[in-house]
Amino acid sequence: MSEQPELVTSSGAKLTPLNAGHILTRYTTSCGHDPAHFKATASFSGVPVNGVKLKPAEAVSSFSDVRAVSDPHGSIHCIITLPAECMIPPTSSTGTGYRSKLFAKRNASFELVKVLLNAGLINQDLNPAHPHVKEDSHRNLHSRTWMEKDVSTDSTSRVTANQRWNSFKANLNDRLPPRTPPGANGVLGTAEYPHITTPSFWQTCSPLTRDELWPTLVQLRLGAPHEDRDADCRVMCVLTSQPLPMKDTEMDISQWQVGRDHVTVLAGVRIVSGAKMRPWDQGQLQAAMTFTERIIRAQLNKEVRGELVESKWVIVPMERDFAMSTKIRRRCIAWDDVLAASGPLTTPFDLERLSEQAIDAMATPNSEFARRHYVETIRADLSPSSAHPLQPQNSFLTSMNPLPSLSHSDQPLLECTLATLSKTGSFVASLAHSHEVQYLIPELVHRHSIPASIFRTTSILPTFFRKLDDQFIAEELNQSVFASTLRPELALLALSCPVGHGRNPKDTYQRLEFLGDTLLKLIATVDTYLRYKDLEHDVIQQNQHLLLSNRSLKAYATGTGVVPYIRTMTPKVQDWVPIGWDGARSPTHGVQTLGDKTIADVAEALIAAAYLSCDANIDGAIFMMHKLGFPIELKSWHFAAQEKEEKDAWMSAFLLPPVEHFGYTFHDADMAREVLSMYMDVGRSSRYRICAFLGDAVLDYFLLNELFNRYEDAGPAALTRMRHSRHGDTSLGALCVISGIVDKLTDVPPEHQARILRYKRDIVMAEKNSGGRTEFWTEVVEPDSLSSIPQALLGAVLIDSSCSLEATGQVYRSHFAPFFDKYCAGPTETNLHPKVRLFEQMHKRPCLDWSIEVSELGNMFCARGEYSIGRGGSWQCLSTAQRLHQERGTVEVSLRGELAKWLWS
Repeated sequence: MSEQPELVTSSGAKLTPLNAGHILTRYTTSCGHDPAHFKATASFSGVPVNGVKLKPAEAVSSFSDVRAVSDPHGSIHCIITLPAECMIPPTSSTGTGYRSKLFAKRNASFELVKVLLNAGLINQDLNPAHPHVKEDSHRNLHSRTWMEKDVSTDSTSRVTANQRWNSFKANLNDRLPPRTPPGANGVLGTAEYPHITTPSFWQTCSPLTRDELWPTLVQLRLGAPHEDRDADCRVMCVLTSQPLPMKDTEMDISQWQVGRDHVTVLAGVRIVSGAKMRPWDQGQLQAAMTFTERIIRAQLNKEVRGELVESKWVIVPMERDFAMSTKIRRRCIAWDDVLAASGPLTTPFDLERLSEQAIDAMATPNSEFARRHYVETIRADLSPSSAHPLQPQNSFLTSMNPLPSLSHSDQPLLECTLATLSKTGSFVASLAHSHEVQYLIPELVHRHSIPASIFRTTSILPTFFRKLDDQFIAEELNQSVFASTLRPELALLALSCPVGHGRNPKDTYQRLEFLGDTLLKLIATVDTYLRYKDLEHDVIQQNQHLLLSNRSLKAYATGTGVVPYIRTMTPKVQDWVPIGWDGARSPTHGVQTLGDKTIADVAEALIAAAYLSCDANIDGAIFMMHKLGFPIELKSWHFAAQEKEEKDAWMSAFLLPPVEHFGYTFHDADMAREVLSMYMDVGRSSRYRICAFLGDAVLDYFLLNELFNRYEDAGPAALTRMRHSRHGDTSLGALCVISGIVDKLTDVPPEHQARILRYKRDIVMAEKNSGGRTEFWTEVVEPDSLSSIPQALLGAVLIDSSCSLEATGQVYRSHFAPFFDKYCAGPTETNLHPKVRLFEQMHKRPCLDWSIEVSELGNMFCARGEYSIGRGGSWQCLSTAQRLHQERGTVEVSLRGELAKWLWS
């Protein structure tokens, strides 16, 4: 039977089993109830597990995409039940049965959406007909009332932790900006936004004239181990009607992880702008245009045309011996090569002048869009009658089909390598592969009018101009919105999304976003503390979350006008055409699809870019937050230092003398005592939570700032592993023991005393027996009461020192950093936790599909895992455990460990 039916509504919307689940989720979410509990549930019948059929309609805990093991007989059915408030009866999958839970559930969702459609609960656009709208969804995101609404909290006693957390989330969710509704693709949180595709620089460029030409030199420079190939690439000169807004700069065009061997080729372009040239002679500019058109047609290998009156630039080659200089004269241009473009495209090789013609030459058939080869040398020791290296029984001539006739049977051969076009990766990408040598008979090929050295350099033109456009667009945002406070390279990096700008994390905003998230957390934490420090901790934390939420970040970035400048989609090289030419993209503004998370990440990356542009000064990040519209009162970090509460003079007689802890002298002795006290007083507990709240943010800042600068090549994955290794409960608990914090604790309750002493003994023994191994504490159970103490200590220092990052940083560098450097993971070390190792191995392979299921059979848990790679290859792991000894989650962790161990080996 067919498993892919479809239904087209009157408005043209298409319903299929693939999108039915998303539509169903949108409907239940629109009902206005807590989506964590108000959702559809799926039950299955006829599911085989280890050869045993499950009971009919055995319920699954959540409506998740369970990818079950296939049943070759197709006997699986699914029933989906909506909450009783929906008043819709359960709906079953149709037909005789399906071969997996996945297909059965999709079909049941498809049938249920049809029921909702017929009942009028879903409209013809496949959206909820009457969605529940929360109050105040139209609030002004930049107003003070939005941030300060409902600052009181319910202090009713006997509230469970889950109830308190759910209340916190519900209150926070009501105060956040609304989520972006599903767009044309039906995905919640994504929408189409305007997208600037062409910088205004090209729009303002007047037509090229012979008396208004500004030159810009372009030199291809290769990195190790290919530096010696720089001499094979000609310096080119781009001519425009107004100077490019750059003087002497470098553009990185490295090719990252090319081919199956994932070879990275380092390369860059040196760009040097020269002074305005003297007027050219009549006809020279048109000759340059003809040369440019021939180059572009050859590189794109398709028929494109440009007119001089419409073109924004032309390109000409410099002489072979030209030395880079800002003094660019017409006599430095290789006019012989330029004028050759006005003649025949190819010419036959002259065997009498073969040695001369083979220099810097390309060999090609007598056709414009044919394969071309770089002539490396002349092999006088070979002739058409010589034995072919791949077919020793044949000669070069007899191995050809049909057999050609030659006028000179003893002519030497041309030793050549394939010329790589722009559309197939450019000359830079070709260096990642071994070059197969080919031998061509000169009489059977022609000499191309474009020299090889020019062809190598111009193969990077589509990449060069795309990156140039991105730089111009980023600078437009920098000038118009941020008053040119960002360094140009950082402005572009902050706007470059991973999805569109290649594979190297260093070329995208990922590292900046990681640092910006930490800076945002620190500034938002200090700002909310200073504004609401007289209120309860929950109020402060809630207002901090309002600033940190991705929904808020998306709203700020959208309101500031950043979104059109975000660089996402990279046009394909074969689709690139110079602006003004036939077939070039004409609109200045296009449309791009963005998710809320992407926009929020760009906002965080801009904060980090401002911080680094100000020489790692946190005031730069504060300035950027104001520019983005964050409703914070903090004007600079100096402003935070001025907020120290002054005590009345008469109280000085009652103050305790200063106390020193870890090299810092506390002026507020009460705070020094409370931060290391475990006395469970309500007042002390509230102040302790505030200190831990601040310390968590400042510790994150010191950690990430150090890791970001120390490991410049570390990507977001390595940075995440190193942060978790340092800022986790287990590592901070071990830090308490190794640094001596645990010995300074006071007022330890009797019920905690024995646990802390036992933990201290176990940590000391684990460190002694570690043999230098990192994260030696992973197998030691950490008491819940210890991990927050280092955070509270840093927070107390921050408060007592009037938010001095210098004083707090000194404590971190003296007592925290040495421990982290010695015992925590580095950028190349992996996490030993089974779940983390499993995820890493799955993504490394890469794994197309994997699942872990736990079923209850009597008094046993049966866990079954499966993964598949590529078109073939799968592995299954079985694990069982007694219900009395292990919980369900423990079995899943055990199974992950077995699967990760198998993959690791």
